[in-house]
Amino acid sequence: MAQLKLNQVMRVVNRWMENHGLSLALSKTEIVILTKKRNDTVVPLRVGDVTVKTTRAAKYLGVLVDNKLTRRDQILRTADRASKMVTHLSRFMANVGGPKSSRRRLLMSTVQSVLLYGAERQAALRVCCAYRTVSEPAVLVIAGVIPIKLLAGERKAIYQRQGEIGKDTARTEERSRTYQQWQNSWQQDARGRWTARLIKEIQPLVERRHGEVDYYHTMFLSGHDYFRSYLH
Repeated sequence: MAQLKLNQVMRVVNRWMENHGLSLALSKTEIVILTKKRNDTVVPLRVGDVTVKTTRAAKYLGVLVDNKLTRRDQILRTADRASKMVTHLSRFMANVGGPKSSRRRLLMSTVQSVLLYGAERQAALRVCCAYRTVSEPAVLVIAGVIPIKLLAGERKAIYQRQGEIGKDTARTEERSRTYQQWQNSWQQDARGRWTARLIKEIQPLVERRHGEVDYYHTMFLSGHDYFRSYLH
């Protein structure tokens, strides 16, 4: 039944493409059967005169679409790419004598284009020259890096509202909302309380136009190394 429907659809597609002077590269065609069943058996299907095997996931417009629409493959692939990019960029960022924190933040912002997942902590560690033992909430605040979860929600909201109120207004309002959500989370989190005593308000810190965070500032703000509050 699936083979019959596929052939019918492909005939329509091929006819349309021929009428517009186009052709389909059957050798590069991928098929994903969307199903809720656990069985991931590869099924050979014929497209024209070519037999194409189904795959568990296929790339469409740069996004991996899996057969159960869970986005798992896309998440794993994105996280892996982001982690590798952070590793490569980290080689340029020694804790002492490396770039200023503003330049570090600019370099690490390139990770966000492939990120939008939970690897932002590694990038934040490099921005502010922090140790891995610094908690995630604290290192994100010190580095001034917006949590990816909030950033993803912000971009979604901007896209949904820009047609109604304009893109610039949507950006301003949603960024304000992002800061408020981040601030609420920072106040309620049980981690990074030494840092929270020193940095109570996030937005003024992140949007300041003066001062850079270096290795020694980070050690003081996080209570590590020379200022070892975490050792009691």
